[in-house]
Amino acid sequence: MPGTIRVPNTDFYRAPDHLSADEKAFGLWAANRVEEAILAEGADSVAAVFVEPVQNAGGSIPPPPGYFERLREICDSYDVLLVSDEVICAYGRLGTMFGCAEVRLPARHHHQREGPDFGYAALGAAIISDRIFEPFSKGTTSVLHGYTFGGHPVACAAALANLDLFQKEDLLGNVRGNENAFRATL
Repeated sequence: MPGTIRVPNTDFYRAPDHLSADEKAFGLWAANRVEEAILAEGADSVAAVFVEPVQNAGGSIPPPPGYFERLREICDSYDVLLVSDEVICAYGRLGTMFGCAEVRLPARHHHQREGPDFGYAALGAAIISDRIFEPFSKGTTSVLHGYTFGGHPVACAAALANLDLFQKEDLLGNVRGNENAFRATL
């Protein structure tokens, strides 16, 4: 996509040789590549860093230890938004409603809940932090946008019915209850 910069992914299996024995060092190394990219582009020209809580390209790859904590520090220090791509990870796939909760994506400030500045999911929902919402809270600012199926009554009805099932059948608890057995088989 034009205007985007790519950095190495967080697949520990593909870690450079000098980091192949230490997963945490690899996570910090990968996050620091994001900082190098921000500096190379100029922090004033970087609006956001987009990440999947669990990387889907090439397999379901969880982040290395320390990766998101360092990424949050980097984004905060350069006033760059951290965006969680929840299309693959949301709605119970990791045992939480949003994947960023499972990987414990840290909050921007200590008084905020854990999480990114902005997250998005396939239904065309946007979940944003108070900092980002503030200009829109006055009722005079708007963003014209369009999402596939955004606000479509049938899609929304299906989503509401799905969320009811999550609660009624304790689907998140079921994922958590089977997490160790699943992990042991990998």
